Amino acid sequence: MRVPPLAEQQRIAAKIEALQERGRRAREALAEVGSLLEQFRQSVLTAAFRGDLTADWRAAHPNVEPASELLYRIRADRRHHWEQAELAKYEAKGQKPPKNWQDKYEEPEPVDDIELPELPEGWGYTRIDALLSQTRPGIKTGPFGSLVKKHEQRRQGVPVLGIENIGRMRFVEGSKIYITAEKAEYLSDYDVYPNDILISRSGTVGEVCIVPESVGTARFSTNIIRVVLAEDGMSSTFFGYMIMGSPFVKRQISEACAGSTRDFLNKTILESLVFPLPPIAEQDVIVGRLERLFNWTSTILDIATDCMEDLNHLDQSILAKAFRGELVSQDPNDEPASVLLARIREQRAQQAEATKGKKKTATTQRGIKTGKQLSKLAPQQLTLVEVL
Repeated sequence: MRVPPLAEQQRIAAKIEALQERGRRAREALAEVGSLLEQFRQSVLTAAFRGDLTADWRAAHPNVEPASELLYRIRADRRHHWEQAELAKYEAKGQKPPKNWQDKYEEPEPVDDIELPELPEGWGYTRIDALLSQTRPGIKTGPFGSLVKKHEQRRQGVPVLGIENIGRMRFVEGSKIYITAEKAEYLSDYDVYPNDILISRSGTVGEVCIVPESVGTARFSTNIIRVVLAEDGMSSTFFGYMIMGSPFVKRQISEACAGSTRDFLNKTILESLVFPLPPIAEQDVIVGRLERLFNWTSTILDIATDCMEDLNHLDQSILAKAFRGELVSQDPNDEPASVLLARIREQRAQQAEATKGKKKTATTQRGIKTGKQLSKLAPQQLTLVEVL
């Protein structure tokens, strides 16, 4: 075993302690990165749905279609679609529509925004009914568990998506439950298509993801609400970010769920929510900026994770370098280790000699004491060995 000079040993020990202290501080700093990035994400989302994130864009694009005109056009398209569908029903029955048949149409109620937070110029408030698809059910709650019995579950087949597939605006691949194609046909009302919105209605209520292009044929389970938006009102991605990150919307969900008999998000609660609605062009800009910033935070978090893993191996690397003589500089003026070892051996020899002398003295003293003790005994009390 190679031994460095004593002075170098002291420098090595001091260097190791200094590096370990720096490593400790680095670990503490890296441990806070995740929470700091989460705070940043929430601040960005708050700014996005308050209009602050795109204030510069609005200033540069003053002539985009405002939300008021967008909502007017959406309502007109919605009414037209309803009228065409009603006429098709009468035609299929071979009947003529009765007088004033259009009066049966129910217009979405406008939002009273007098007491609501002020929005940026060109934005408006709406409820979800004005934004829903007219070709598929806009809001659909997953089937009751009794519709997918345990004996009908398979290890492969058509996947049934659950809350485990919903990340934070991230679709998690894979499924725990599969059903046959025949069962999937029976549950065709609970299908999913790319760009559909899935919202968890239990567990962590309000988690959202957008169904990706890769999903294929699938159904969704009882703990999920599927939302299908019309193409020209609000983008699915913008809606998902808003459900997940708008303090105004999250507060409404929290209050509504707390006031219900169970801590569930349901169709009635979702229909009661009021949403801020920017122009379509601005929605796209908001989504683009959010995703760039969130990609940046993900990169930072990955770097921090890698650094933490590197730090976990650092102590061993420091020790290995120290015992290779590479951690600190060597000083030719240091007393050589050979001299140090010779002195240590000499000191040990002297200590051993001193210890030997002490033992000899103690033995002699015990012998004298024993002789004195024996002389005090009567001859008849002594054994032969003791007398000799």
